[in-house]
Amino acid sequence: MVGITFIRIFDEQTKTKDMEFKILVSHSVSGLNQQIKEHIFEGFKPVEGHQVVKKHEQLRFSGLQHKDTIIEVEYSQSMIKE
Repeated sequence: MVGITFIRIFDEQTKTKDMEFKILVSHSVSGLNQQIKEHIFEGFKPVEGHQVVKKHEQLRFSGLQHKDTIIEVEYSQSMIKE
């Protein structure tokens, strides 16, 4: 999943600067790494660090005894192309 936004930044020398901004999203680290590699090849650069968000948490029980917890996470990375 990719979110795309075009932004215009004011620059003193050129007066304006067009950039393409994307947010890459994946449910796995390897999936996000693959997307980042592909976008770097296309000329994008990572902006700051990545983010990890807990999307869903499910507590599982066996009777009254807590067995385990399933946590679904989402990984994202902002990318920019000047």
